[in-house]
Amino acid sequence: MVDLKLSEKEARALLNLLDGEHYWGELPEVLERVLKALKRAVKEAKRPQEAKEAA
Repeated sequence: MVDLKLSEKEARALLNLLDGEHYWGELPEVLERVLKALKRAVKEAKRPQEAKEAA
């Protein structure tokens, strides 16, 4: 397992790239787990930020 540290901006850029490849059917199967994990991580990172804005 590898722990990859990305800024939120970098994570979103990578997510957009992988999601686009997936949409067009060009994403290699081996990267599908990476895409799912990245979607989950971006979503989780967004939650604390939304809580701060609501307060």
